[in-house]
Order: sequence, then structure tokens, then C-alpha cells
Amino acid sequence: MGAYWLHSLPRYLDKWGVKYQLVPGWESRSRSSGGFDEIRGIGIHHDASSPTASLQGVLDYAYKWSPDKPIGNGFLWRDGVFHLAAAGATNTQGKGGPVHTSRGVIPRDDGNRYLFSIEAGNNGTGEPWPKVQTDAYVLLCVAVLDCINSETPGAKLGPGDIFAHFEWAPGRKIDPLGPSPWASGADMWNMDAFRGDVFKLMVAGLEPATTPDEEEEDEMIPPRLIRFNNDPATFIWFGNGEKTYLRGKNDVEFYRAELKALGLPTKVYVYHHGKAEVTGRVSNYSLIKRHRYNPYGAKR
Repeated sequence: MGAYWLHSLPRYLDKWGVKYQLVPGWESRSRSSGGFDEIRGIGIHHDASSPTASLQGVLDYAYKWSPDKPIGNGFLWRDGVFHLAAAGATNTQGKGGPVHTSRGVIPRDDGNRYLFSIEAGNNGTGEPWPKVQTDAYVLLCVAVLDCINSETPGAKLGPGDIFAHFEWAPGRKIDPLGPSPWASGADMWNMDAFRGDVFKLMVAGLEPATTPDEEEEDEMIPPRLIRFNNDPATFIWFGNGEKTYLRGKNDVEFYRAELKALGLPTKVYVYHHGKAEVTGRVSNYSLIKRHRYNPYGAKR
């Protein structure tokens, strides 16, 4: 049986200002395997419901009547309210994968055991997504990542650990889809752009974590791209000790552009024995150390 449940999620929804309701029985609801084996990412979806469907009817089907119940950890409705329905693992992802995450590989066809899954009200045939719902989708992902990183063991997750259903099951699934900030017409969402919006909100929500030392004045280290000299993997370090691995060159270039747009450093910092070299310039290691980042800690 899976050991990990997100019973503390409401606290993080409150922290980030997500509007939500609790579906009765959510604390103990899960698929037959119980909690998650480990939480390695977030899966996002649309539910294919009609624009005229009732919320209660959708919830009743997903958590009472469907032979595949429970479907998703919760539903983000068209009014921007998230309905949290299951703290444990659910039946949502189906066949697909494998995918690589900051906490390791999610094996083929095992997404239900490792992904927190969000369903969202949309018919999936071109229904426009209301702004209140798309804004809430980004905010909800930030809150869920914060909860997972704070309450469960393992490497820190980030925007690169959010997957559309069509990324988990290419050729089999198309969600999320439709007119939104990340797609026009009946196109599937541009997930790099969606993850970029999550990234920008995470950066905006960071609080300075500074500790005076003998060498420098208090200073907030901005988010930056980092890799180790003995590890080709690049990750974003958020300046407060959190990091998320990127999945390849395209991800690196995308987040480099996002950092540039925010006026933040775009160089890839390479760590060598406690120093960070950037085109020949050596950064002060004490800045890294005092911000609770250990360059010799566990890696992917």
C-alpha cells in the first residue's frame, strides 16, 4: 500500500490563496493501492464535461458512480474553485510513460501511483477556458508543489515536474486542450508556456531567506540555472534552497528566456569544488552555503 497522503494540502491552498472546497470523505479517499508510493509530479487534465454539466453531477460520477473511481485528486471547476476530493492515489493517468522527474523515473503505466492529478471542467472540443479558471490552474499547481516539497521526502519538485495528460500518453490523450493563454482554437496546450507561468509565480512568491555572515551584507540570491561539473543535468535553483531539474536543452533554453524576461541571470553556473564559475568569474561560495544549498547533497 502507498504510504504518502496529502492531508496537509488545505493549509497550502490557504497559504497561496487558492479558492477551494473539500469533498466529503477526501481525507481517506484513494484507489485500492492507498496513498502514493511517492509523489514525483503533477498531472493536469480536462474532464470532457459539457459546459452545461452540473458540478455535483461531475463529482458524483468521479467519486461515487464511475467503475474507475476515484478519478483525480480533485476538480478545478469553471468558476476557478478547486474541489479537493482525494488525499491518496487515484485512477487518472492510465497507460503511458515512462517520464523523468526530479525525483526519478515514473515507470510505464504507473502514473497513478506517482502523480497528483488535477481534473478541470472543460469539454475538450474547443470550449474557451475562463480566465478565472486558467489563473487558478497556475496558482493551484504552485500550491500543490509547495505542499509536496514541504511535506514529503525527496528532491524538490518544480514546474518541470508538471505533465499534461498528452505528455504522459502521447497519441492516446489530448488534454488539456482549447482556447486559453497557452493555446488557440482546439489546439493542445503549450506546456512549456504553462510551466513558465508556474515558474514565474513561484519566483514572485519567494521570500528572501538571508542570514548575515562575516563577509557580505544580507542579499537575496536570485533564481539561476546550475549544473555540476561531473553531472550534465541542469536545474533551476530558486535561491532559497529549492531546485528542480530540467529535462533537456529545450527546457534549459525556455527557462533561460524566462529568466531574461524577469531581468535575472541567464548564465548556467557550473559548480567546481565549492565555487561557482561563470565565464571565468568566481562567485562567493558563502552565499550558496548560507542559503541552505548543499552542492554535494543528493542528486538525481
